[in-house]
Amino acid sequence: MLVGSTESTTIDSNNHKGMFDIWVVKIKGNGDILWQKTFGGSGIDIGKSIEVTSDSGYVVAGFTNSTNGDITNSRGSTDFWVLKLSTNGTLEWEKTYGGSGIDEAFSLKKYS
Repeated sequence: MLVGSTESTTIDSNNHKGMFDIWVVKIKGNGDILWQKTFGGSGIDIGKSIEVTSDSGYVVAGFTNSTNGDITNSRGSTDFWVLKLSTNGTLEWEKTYGGSGIDEAFSLKKYS
């Protein structure tokens, strides 16, 4: 699994929403793309970390300054943004965390 960000409009172009979108890519063992998805709003959305969940889905951490699109609750200037994805990359839920200033998540770890 790969996570990052893209400003390209040709990657998952049906879902491109803004300046930068979080870009999640699942690759096969030979490096070919199995699927790819973008998430975000009209602002800057940056993916920093991804982990497999107990249900074989994925959780992504990053940050956003968007107030629309896939973001349902903007809390301030820039927020932590956590996304839960299904095994095929469908967005199951998303949450923002933070205050009125700049809050940026860079990593997440599974806690058992």
